[in-house]
Amino acid sequence: EDLQERLQAGKIYPQERIEAALTNFFTTKNLTRLREMTLSETANLLDRQERVTAEQGPNVNALGQVMVAVSSQGPDPGRLLRKTARLAAQLNAEWYAVYVRTPQESAVRIDATVQRRVADTLETAQKMGGLVISLKHDNVPQALVSFAKEYGITHVILGRPKPKRLHWVGLSMHEILMRELPDVDLIIV
Repeated sequence: EDLQERLQAGKIYPQERIEAALTNFFTTKNLTRLREMTLSETANLLDRQERVTAEQGPNVNALGQVMVAVSSQGPDPGRLLRKTARLAAQLNAEWYAVYVRTPQESAVRIDATVQRRVADTLETAQKMGGLVISLKHDNVPQALVSFAKEYGITHVILGRPKPKRLHWVGLSMHEILMRELPDVDLIIV
C-alpha cells in the first residue's frame, strides 16, 4: 500500500503514467505476489546457509557448494566454467570441476584431441579457482550423485543435453540427477 500511495503522490512516475502503472503492474495482487516471492527466496537462502554452516562448519559465510560436470563431449566448456565461477562467487562458495572417466573414455579409447580438450578444461577450471576432481567410474550419473552427496553440493551445473531420440531407452543423466538429488539446484547451461 505504501508503494501505491507513493505512486499516486507522483514520487515514482510522472503524473501521466501513474494510472497505467497502478492498473497494469502495481496492483495489490501483483505487489503481494512479489512480496511473497521475495520472502520465499530469502527463506530458501537462509535455509541453504544454515544447512551449509551445519555441514561444513568453518566457512560460515558460504551459501552452498557448487559442482560443474565436465564432459569430453560438451560444446563450450568455457561457458560452463564461467557460469560456475560466477555462481560460486555469489554464494561465497568453493566449486568443483568434476570429470568422470568411464572405461569407454580410457586413454587408449579416446583420441588425443579429446584428451587434450578435457585436460585444458580442467586446467582452466583450476586457474579460475575451481577444485579439479577426476573420478573413474563406469556410471557417470551415479559418480556425480555420490560426489554431490559426499561433498554437500547445493548447486550442480550441467551442459544442455543432446536431444533424445528414443525416449524409452532410459533416463538421461539430467533426469537421474534431478531424481537422486531433489534438494540440489540443477542448472542447465
